[in-house]
Amino acid sequence: MTKLIKVLGVGALTTAMGTQIAVAQDDMFRRDRIKGAGERYLPEFEQRDIRLGGFKLRSELGVGVESNSNIFAAGREGRVNDGGFTFFVDNEEESDIIVMIVPKLNLTSDWNRHLLSASAEVNHSEFTDNGDESHTDFGGSLRGRIDVSREFNFTLNAGYQDITERRGIFSINQDLASEPAKYNVFSTGAEANWKRDSLRFTAGVNVRDFSYDNITFTDPSLNNGIANDRSFRDFTYTELSARAGYAVSPDVSFFVNSAFQQRDYDTVQIGGLVRDASGYRLQVGSNFQLSQLLRGEVAVGYLQEERDAAGFGDISGLAVNADVQWLPTTLTTVSVGVDSYTTDTGQPNLPSALVTRGEIGVVHELKRNILLNASATSGVEEFEGTGIGYNQGFYDYRAGATYKMNQNAHVDFTLSFNGRDSDSDLLGRNFDQTVVGVGVKLFP
Repeated sequence: MTKLIKVLGVGALTTAMGTQIAVAQDDMFRRDRIKGAGERYLPEFEQRDIRLGGFKLRSELGVGVESNSNIFAAGREGRVNDGGFTFFVDNEEESDIIVMIVPKLNLTSDWNRHLLSASAEVNHSEFTDNGDESHTDFGGSLRGRIDVSREFNFTLNAGYQDITERRGIFSINQDLASEPAKYNVFSTGAEANWKRDSLRFTAGVNVRDFSYDNITFTDPSLNNGIANDRSFRDFTYTELSARAGYAVSPDVSFFVNSAFQQRDYDTVQIGGLVRDASGYRLQVGSNFQLSQLLRGEVAVGYLQEERDAAGFGDISGLAVNADVQWLPTTLTTVSVGVDSYTTDTGQPNLPSALVTRGEIGVVHELKRNILLNASATSGVEEFEGTGIGYNQGFYDYRAGATYKMNQNAHVDFTLSFNGRDSDSDLLGRNFDQTVVGVGVKLFP
């Protein structure tokens, strides 16, 4: 940061003005001048980089054990009998102990200009009693930044993920007689950034291609390429985004944000409707860091998604995004977040949903190397399809602790309660889960 010129006899007001000017010359959009709980760098407890020429390598091995009270996300389910009457079945919950092994690698350049980074991760979950639920996920990414000048740069990125779909998401009722669903995502993107004094402009494009594997039933007669086919879920998601910001001071900036999305499905089910959709999001907002107590970003606007098929209704509503931190002391950070967005549901007759979620969390430094945390997330998923519609609430309450033993080992403890609750007797999910876990991260 530019050094302040101290002149004998200059009062406190001039000093304050000089501080503001120095910050402005450094970066009018910088928001890390104050550190919250757990953000301060502690060399005796933080992972060390391994130098490889002009690169820095970070390696991590995570090992954990988790107890899940309801691994199949089973719960109350409505059914209709031959007489047309609705009755309910309480599916039996099944618990299990899961052992997790998660190695990670990250390689980042350490150059004066430009940037190149690569990362890879493997996540294996071994179910001790239900071996068919065991799975291995993996992924990797590559990112590069070219600094054309001090004011302008652009980035390119690409990534691949092979993922097991978590049971219980949305209203996708994965049959208990089938193995977990698998899918992969290939993503590419580019972004241009320009910044000068109080102005900043960003524009980008991101493309993600989702491809779902056929599920495998325990009943071999269903693995016929028809009943277990999930190719109808394959789609490509494209987003174009732009943002313009103006900093009125080193502490406050305002911006206009826009995004345009397109969701294109690869196939149409026999007798089904085209589920392709396009939409947009327009917002205005502010990014701020006020004194030593408050920082964050808030954006408010409008979103809309239009489906190509007339049989599906359009989605529209308030577009709210907020991420605000309150720092009452240097040892405690309270966070509040709000999001609203549309997303694919994985169902042919309910192609997408409007999701609104809110979260509040707190992190407290009990000691320099011991962090306590707690959070509460709640929201609603609004489904509307071909003549049907319902809302589904969800929640996730968490508490945990992190003990940084030294530079080579951190220990994490977690406790969570989560679930979903549909307002429809026959659609959606109704279940609860309790998860308790302990894990250690080793930094070789």
